[in-house]
Amino acid sequence: MLFNGKNMSGGNNSYSHTTNTINYNLITVGYGIYDTLHILDGLYYYTHSYVYDTLSDTSIYDQWLSETLLLSTFSNSLSGGSIDLNIKYISAIRIKRKLANQYNSKYITLFEKTVSSVDDLITTEYDNYAKAKNTYTYAVCPVMKDGTEGELSETTVYSDFCGVALCDREHLYFTELETNYSFAKNHSESIVKTLYNKYPYVIHNDIIDYWTGSMSAMWVGINDYEYDLENAFIYRSRFCDWLNNGEAKILKLDDGREWLISINDNIQESSEDHWQKVITSFDWTEIGDCENAKDLYNTGLIEKDPDNYAVE
Repeated sequence: MLFNGKNMSGGNNSYSHTTNTINYNLITVGYGIYDTLHILDGLYYYTHSYVYDTLSDTSIYDQWLSETLLLSTFSNSLSGGSIDLNIKYISAIRIKRKLANQYNSKYITLFEKTVSSVDDLITTEYDNYAKAKNTYTYAVCPVMKDGTEGELSETTVYSDFCGVALCDREHLYFTELETNYSFAKNHSESIVKTLYNKYPYVIHNDIIDYWTGSMSAMWVGINDYEYDLENAFIYRSRFCDWLNNGEAKILKLDDGREWLISINDNIQESSEDHWQKVITSFDWTEIGDCENAKDLYNTGLIEKDPDNYAVE
């Protein structure tokens, strides 16, 4: 590390050309006013010492070099890293998640954003598909121009909510009011009755295994943390149009269950006790695995094909 062109590496010889052999994993800067923190490989000083003999060439202190270990210019933040050096090699960033407590859980790429400048690395994304009462590991990674992924930056998040939620990539509807549902686990079988047996044979010749269900609830928008009953018809009209668009959706319950579904047949509305208490009901069929990246891609719920992560 250099301070005003001098070698600083701890010990009694900090201001001499003798570098102590120390493995650093923490550095603290304080008790002063600083413009730049630039940490270089110690060998760089000896091979490029002529640079520091030229007092007019001060730009060397705030430029990334191949031997730079850390550079922070304190430009409206306390962050430091190698983004400014490597941005020209990065074509995109990916945001992924997986179940943290499930054995052999695999990452699903939920979002990918094209990167052309440092500003593109600042983004906010919402994961509508996270199950209730589950802990997820989220990761962000850079994608190089040849499609290879850089190191993952991971964090853990606990997901929870109340009521029932229906969503896709762009929409999220939820309710806790008058929820009622019934579900059935489906399979296929053939029953063969023979002449000389008291009991029939039951034959399973396929791997059919999926859920169907019926759902009813009172769907009302929220405005300033209050149910907006005056505009409930407008909210419900938009909700029913979205239900009826023929596209795949995610259905989530607050007990942690979740399905990748398609809405079946007609959507029905009925009033109970009061004209503002309107119950919306519909039937649904499971059409894929909500934890399978290929199923999510094939139904249009994520953008990136898991079989082709190369960046165009």
